[in-house]
Amino acid sequence: MMSLIPEKVLTELQYRFGAQFTQLQELEVQALVTALAEGEVSNIRLQELAVDHPTDITQILQGLCSKKMLISDQRRRWARYKLPQMPSTVTVSDGYEKWSSPHLNGNLSHLDGDLSHLSGNSLQLSELDQEVITIANSVAHKKKLSKLEKRAIILRLCKGRYLGVEQLASLLKRNRRGLRERELASMVSEGLLQLRYPDSPNRPDQTYTAC
Repeated sequence: MMSLIPEKVLTELQYRFGAQFTQLQELEVQALVTALAEGEVSNIRLQELAVDHPTDITQILQGLCSKKMLISDQRRRWARYKLPQMPSTVTVSDGYEKWSSPHLNGNLSHLDGDLSHLSGNSLQLSELDQEVITIANSVAHKKKLSKLEKRAIILRLCKGRYLGVEQLASLLKRNRRGLRERELASMVSEGLLQLRYPDSPNRPDQTYTAC
């Protein structure tokens, strides 16, 4: 079934839920895909898409709610379910805004060192360091990543900001040339990323942001 779902949809759900998404059952995936594509999902709608018993479908939907992957309108038998809202910005004490996300956590100690070179035309790292390091922390220790994992983490890093290939390569501890040729270029052509300077794609100070 996963092979039949558009890659952009899978990337979006992976971006939202991380590794938790890869552990879901087929009907759970179908529920989330429907909620994303149609804006909501219900027991009746899933009965049109699957052969599972309505009671089993209800258990699946309620289970996704308990995992905080769906939100119910609490209408019991006629309940409709939606994806939770994406993280919003919050203002912190020093006056600038950061993105807040409940699934961005973990020990950041292995990413210490001087990251002052990660600046350029995007937002200054001093305004982003905790967030971008937290996001990168989830995969930087992995020697091998699937294509889906790499794309999902790039989208998370580029959400709401512009980052250059050198910044992304440093954060993810990946080869700069390989990252640009194998991931960034195709993500731009598929509409997942957009360029700061679309008329000059080969500019040395080119940066990327999530669409």
